[in-house]
This record gives sequence, structure tokens and C-alpha cells, in this order.
Amino acid sequence: MASITKPTFRMTVRPTLPPAWNPVPWRTFSKLLFVHYDARTFENEILDYLGVRYAFFCSSGRSSLWLALKALSSLRQEKNEVIIPAYTCPALASAILKCGLKPVLCDVSMDDFGLDIGSLRSKVTGKTLAVVAVHLLGRPSDMAPIKEIADKECAFVIEDAAQGFGNVFPKSSQKLGTVGHVGFFSFGRGKPLGLMHGGLLVTNSKSISEAISAFYCELPDSDRIDRLSHVFNLAAFKLFSSPYLYWIPKGMPFLHLGQTRFEPEVRPQKAIYGVTGIIGDLLKYLDEEKIIRQRQSQWYSSNINGGHAVVKPECPSFPFLRYPLLMEPGSNRDKLLQALSTRGLGAARMYPCALNKLPGLKEILDDDADYPNADKLGACLLTLPLHRNVGDRHRAGIKSILNQAAKGN
Repeated sequence: MASITKPTFRMTVRPTLPPAWNPVPWRTFSKLLFVHYDARTFENEILDYLGVRYAFFCSSGRSSLWLALKALSSLRQEKNEVIIPAYTCPALASAILKCGLKPVLCDVSMDDFGLDIGSLRSKVTGKTLAVVAVHLLGRPSDMAPIKEIADKECAFVIEDAAQGFGNVFPKSSQKLGTVGHVGFFSFGRGKPLGLMHGGLLVTNSKSISEAISAFYCELPDSDRIDRLSHVFNLAAFKLFSSPYLYWIPKGMPFLHLGQTRFEPEVRPQKAIYGVTGIIGDLLKYLDEEKIIRQRQSQWYSSNINGGHAVVKPECPSFPFLRYPLLMEPGSNRDKLLQALSTRGLGAARMYPCALNKLPGLKEILDDDADYPNADKLGACLLTLPLHRNVGDRHRAGIKSILNQAAKGN
């Protein structure tokens, strides 16, 4: 079994880019505390933006998935398996287990990092309640074959667009998260619209919406303490995600930045009052941020010399959440990552391994199957920052280190 390298933490004073970032104006905080939002107005704005009919705001993406599974399970009570990528956030498994359902792993495609279609065909059975298609780094999965395979066994399709809020499918204006039976988003740290709180569940199906509503109305509401805590956390995020201060949280091991951990606890809850309003308020910045990520992505694609060591994405100017580079086996990805990190350039890996090898979760899944593509991504995937704080100096440093590594191989 491949070993899992834990990140090392040193409190080193230097300007440091966060891997992902989005603007949050200071006026947002006064609105959270003092402005009375008409939630329905902003809900309608978000529905229009995404092009969906029904939306439910939860405390996190994990809560949103839990809510979706509770509703879908009530409609197909004879089914108890949920298929997820073997390479994805372990929070998906947490939500599935919280519902009393069984996570079933499926290997991923090296083309789009989504579900491998050949593997998926062998995984979907009459027990399959749902297939979760993950748009990793905001990169669209190929939904047509996934829906076709799921339909044959009357399984639902859930889109995990937590990392792709606002992105669209190729040659289409349709947003990620809106073509499956349900889709969910996250507004947590490091997401396209990171607010340190919030999740969104959407659907175009009236019957599914009614099933969701039955469970949603039972979720606890947030209180004033939750609201004040959120304002504090969001203010800390805004302050310490600055390139001049990010070295402080990055050097604190108890924050677990850059680590992937299985956390079994799920506390489903409605979103904090006011979050709906600031999401609607910040939509105006989202398309501008996407354009910036597209331009940064194009720059990397044009200026990084992959050589034999680095494989760049086929879509050179896509607005990824973070720009993915696939290092060839033997290219020592972790050594290269350390070189970029030492200069505070915001490079990061994604998840360290397939879910069935993740400590804490592997014992629960009890799955000793091999998922070669998931293992390869865990060992070889490296991501670069694309947000607006990445400047000429940062790009030049990234280019120098990566091109030098290519020459060495």
C-alpha cells in the first residue's frame, strides 16, 4: 500500500499565497450583522443564476448531500448503495454513512478526474440508490454516460459541484450541478465562493423537491451565536488569507490546512440567517473571478514547459478552482511541491490517496480493491493557484521551478 505523506508545518515569516481565494468586501460584515435581507429575493436571484427551480440552503456542502440522500432514500427505500469516486473528499462518505447507506467506490478517469465509465458500469446494480458525479476542481465530468448507466437501474444522479459553483459545461450555458436529479454546492473555505459557511442543494424536480422539503423543515435553525461565530470566522478568513498574513494560519498545525482527514460527524442544519443574502450579493463578483482564473490558467498552459515530467490539462483556459498538473510517476511531486511551498507560491496537492486507504475511513469501508487511477492522482496531482492575488512575480517563480524540474527530467 502506498504510504501517505503528512505535510510538515513550519512557522516561517514570508508572503505566502493561499491555494484558493475569493474577495469578500468588508461591507459584507455589516450586512450580515445589521441588514434585514428578504431571503426570497436573493433565493430567486440564485435560482435564476443557476437556472434551477428549487433551492435549499444548508450549513455546508456535507449537510446538503445528507439532505439529498435522506430525500432520495425516502423515494427508493429498497436501495441502499451510493457510488462515489475513489478519489474525492471524504466528506461524501461521511454524509452517506450518516444516512445509514453504504458508500461504494468507483475508480476515476484520468481525462476529467470524474467517474471512470468502464468501472461505473460494473458498480451500478439494483441496490444503487444514487451515483455521485464529482466535478473535481470545477472541471466538468462527462454527465451523459453517467446518467445513461444510472437510468438503467433507476438510480438517481447527484452532482457534486462544490468546487465548481458558476462553471458551465463545454459548449453550453448550463451550470454545473444542474443536469442531475439534484446538485449541491459548498461555500466553505477554498471554494469558488468561499464564505466559511453554507451549502446549497438544488433540483428541477417537483417530486424530489417535495421529498427534500419534508426533511428540510425538520433541520434546526441557526441562532445568534452561530451568526456571530460565522462573522468572526469570515473576518479571520478575509484577514489571514492575505498573501502577507497567510503564513500565520499555514504554520498552525491544529488548523489542518492542506490535510485530508475523515471526519465522521455530520450536523445537518439550515444555513445561518443572512448567508443567502451575501451569496446573492457576491454573485456580481463571481464571473469576474472566473475570467481571472481563465487568464491565469491560459498563462500557465502557455508558459510551463511540461517536458516528460508534467502533463497539463487539455482545456488550457478553463476556470479551474486550482490549475491541475499531473506529474509523471518518478518525477518526485512532493519534492517539487516543497520547492514551490518554500517560496510561498500557493501550490498544493489534493487528496493523498484513494478513500479506501485513508486512515479512519479505510477501516469502515473494508474495501481492499485497487483503484489505480485514484492512487495515481493521490501520488502525482499538483495544483497551482489561479486567483487574482497571483501576480507576475509569483507566476515567474512558478514557471522557473517547474521548467527547471522539466529540464532535470
